[in-house]
Amino acid sequence: MRSLQLATTCEPHSSAELIARYRAARQRLYSPGVTTPKMKTPIRELVGTDPATVPTTIPTPVTTLSRLVSTIDLSNEKSGPILKLVSERTGVSIKEILGDEKPAAIAAARQEAMWAVKKITNWSLPRIGRRFNRDHTTVLHAIRRVEERAIQDADLRAFMEAIKTTFC
Repeated sequence: MRSLQLATTCEPHSSAELIARYRAARQRLYSPGVTTPKMKTPIRELVGTDPATVPTTIPTPVTTLSRLVSTIDLSNEKSGPILKLVSERTGVSIKEILGDEKPAAIAAARQEAMWAVKKITNWSLPRIGRRFNRDHTTVLHAIRRVEERAIQDADLRAFMEAIKTTFC
């Protein structure tokens, strides 16, 4: 009986205490300027979805993107050249894109790569998922997130347009 009492001492004794703990936890999570230990920079700054960080001009000329996209050789239907293209654009290595790490910059690059593979090769979602060691629903989520992010990110939008005009 004594061990049972020790195990339950951390639980709230009243609804008021439970509500107070909930409010304190929400305040810690959502107070401005607080980031998680693993993510030093907020995701909006990394992927450019914050309206304040959206560039007014396209930093990478569309001609450069078109030239990069036109160099992709898909004769053997491998996704390697596409991964290389996304890696050069985002600065994230191919190993990190295919890996299991989840920092915001790597996840955003992985999502862009999944979107590009889908648009260029028109592979099925399960096939893309196997290539990235992910489930097909994760690939679908990635494609949707990239399209949402492109609304506010001019650089990503230019990259996507270069791919669409070259391959679609």
